[in-house]
Amino acid sequence: MAGQTIESMIDHLTKIKETHGNLPLVYAIDEEGNAFHGVYFSPTLGHFNEEDHEFATEDNIKEEPDSYPVDEYPINALCIN
Repeated sequence: MAGQTIESMIDHLTKIKETHGNLPLVYAIDEEGNAFHGVYFSPTLGHFNEEDHEFATEDNIKEEPDSYPVDEYPINALCIN
């Protein structure tokens, strides 16, 4: 999975926190900026399947081991929404 890491995001946010720390967060639905939405929830750890574009939360994996075997669903991403 290519893209930004938690560490690089935190580094960037730390640099702008002092001057812009109270701004609301928004995200683009695609790289072309066709629409934007607010970020309302805390980040969630889980497993992102790049092929299916599906995300299983850490809680899903813990609470439903028959549906999400830990060895097949390692925590590999942080979801913001």
